[in-house]
This record gives sequence, structure tokens and C-alpha cells, in this order.
Amino acid sequence: MRYENKEKNLSISISKVLITTINEICKNASPNEAGGILLGHYSSNLNSAYIMEIKQTDDSTFGRTWFKRGIKGLKRLLINCWSENQYYLGEWHFHPGNSPSPSRTDIKQMYNICNSTKFNCPEPILLIVGENNTEFILSAQIFIKDKMITLFNTDEE
Repeated sequence: MRYENKEKNLSISISKVLITTINEICKNASPNEAGGILLGHYSSNLNSAYIMEIKQTDDSTFGRTWFKRGIKGLKRLLINCWSENQYYLGEWHFHPGNSPSPSRTDIKQMYNICNSTKFNCPEPILLIVGENNTEFILSAQIFIKDKMITLFNTDEE
């Protein structure tokens, strides 16, 4: 699947298999939130990101309307990924029974990631999975400095 903002010439790609995996995690987590990190690489011109993996941590905590991603094992995972030319790209999480729109808390956390040298990710991606009855809906945003840029699904089915 491809999500892009043609005006800003930015895009992300994620396989349908990986989206199915995320949807299964969300289905199993419902009615609670779930989430994790996005791993992958960038195009040579840095305008496109390719999400290759998602990871969850054992120490994440969650409830009906909140999710806090844990950090257990992430440092080692990211070092291993860097050696394979894969990088931390951002975050994903699930809004059970709700829209995939980022909340104020989501936006604040992404700006913190964007501006933190600890993450080394000045343009993080946020994927949110919303739930409408039994259907999952995905939204994608990229955070650049003080702007949130929404990406739109451009796959034709």
C-alpha cells in the first residue's frame, strides 16, 4: 500500500501483509489500544519511506483509551537494524472503536520524537489504526519540524 502527499512529494509504502499483521494485533488487543515502532529504510532522495517491519515491546502498557510504548530490548534491536540498513521510522498504534485521527497526545508525542536527538528521527511517521465496527482504517502522517503532513492512500483497488 502506498500513502502519499503529492503536494509535498512525500510517500510511505507498507506491504498488505504487514497491514494484515497490524490489523490482527489490533483485533486481538481490542477493546484496548496496542502499538509499537516502525522499521524500514528511505529512498535515495529521502522523499519515500519503506516500512519493512513493525515491532512491539513486552513492557508496553495500555488501556481502553491510552497506550505507552515500552523500551525493553529496543536499543539492541535498533543497533541490529542499523547494521542491516534499516532504521527507526516512527510509531504506530490502535484507536479501538474510534477514528484513526491523531489525538492531541499523539501529536505532542510525535513532535517530541521529531525534536529529540535521542530518537535521531527528525521526520517521524505515525500510523494510526482506527476501528469502525469490524473494519480497520489506517491513517498516515509525517511530522516535519512544526508541521503534521497527512498522507493519503493512493492505491487503486
